Amino acid sequence: MSKSIKISFIYDKEHFLDFTKKVYDYEMKHSSKRYIGWFFIALTQFGIVSALKHNAYGLLYISTFLLLYWYMLRWQLRKLLAIRIFEKLPNKNQKLSITINKKEFTINDTNIPFSEIARYLKLPDGVILYYHNTAVFFPKSVFNTIEDYDLFLSYLKSYDKYETHS
Repeated sequence: MSKSIKISFIYDKEHFLDFTKKVYDYEMKHSSKRYIGWFFIALTQFGIVSALKHNAYGLLYISTFLLLYWYMLRWQLRKLLAIRIFEKLPNKNQKLSITINKKEFTINDTNIPFSEIARYLKLPDGVILYYHNTAVFFPKSVFNTIEDYDLFLSYLKSYDKYETHS
């Protein structure tokens, strides 16, 4: 019989934003959309040079705004959207009790078999599980011991749905 791992934590806004940022960073880093974004940013930068050369202030304003959005405002706007989503969640600020064994994990009486996990991603500070259309983040810090965390990873590895993180 396999050992059960029990963890619990409060699903608060800080945890939700941390999880959202990790998923966003990973998905953006490994998406073809980033190349499209880089292409438009390059065009925008040429637009600024052209606007300055030809005194086209409308193009200068649009190009400057797009560059500011890309480099400074993108996560800030997504963070505001994430906070709005968090405020509508039914389980916000509630304690999550999670039990993990070799075949499944249970979150507040909801069983999720590891066989239904589409893939998982091991990050330096936790694991993201992709389940149907959602993702679940297990921070390393919520495990009682490093041995429990390693055991959890061994349970996941037995299902061979690992995705590397670079």
